[in-house]
Amino acid sequence: MVIIPLCLIAIKCSVSRLKPIAYQQIDRFTSSPFSGVELGFKFATRTVIYILNPCHITTIMQIYLLACNKSTKSSTVLFRLQMNYLNGPLLAFMFPETDSRQLPLESSIYWIQHALMCIIPIFLLKSGGVYNMEPLNDFTWNVIGYATLILYHFGILQVIASVSLLTSNYFGFVDFIFF
Repeated sequence: MVIIPLCLIAIKCSVSRLKPIAYQQIDRFTSSPFSGVELGFKFATRTVIYILNPCHITTIMQIYLLACNKSTKSSTVLFRLQMNYLNGPLLAFMFPETDSRQLPLESSIYWIQHALMCIIPIFLLKSGGVYNMEPLNDFTWNVIGYATLILYHFGILQVIASVSLLTSNYFGFVDFIFF
């Protein structure tokens, strides 16, 4: 009850301090098949609810950024937000959850997906255009990103975990504890 209002206040204060986003128009198209394979595994094992895991949401954001043909300011916003969620793949490497993966290559896709989550932002940064970072001394996007992640954990994932009676650490609650 305390954290959610604090996050909303932090986001409001940070948004008011944002500097205008500058970028060059660059058009591109590419995609990522590994997330589709992971999605297929989730349907095959009847664990589709785990798509709400923060790593899957970040992967969806990255696929959108890779496939986005038009360069817009909202692409920069999404890119800067997902940059703050890259603690997820790091934690996935440190504390892998592969015991429950039963299908052939399911564990391999786990490792490939999390590795791609680390590689894709590097590719996007090198491509430039809307995929640029704020100055190192500007922590506004960090506040917005982590406040949004906390809101996602407590406002969405905890509610779903309570209703579905699933352990919340499968939804990435561990990400919240360690960031």
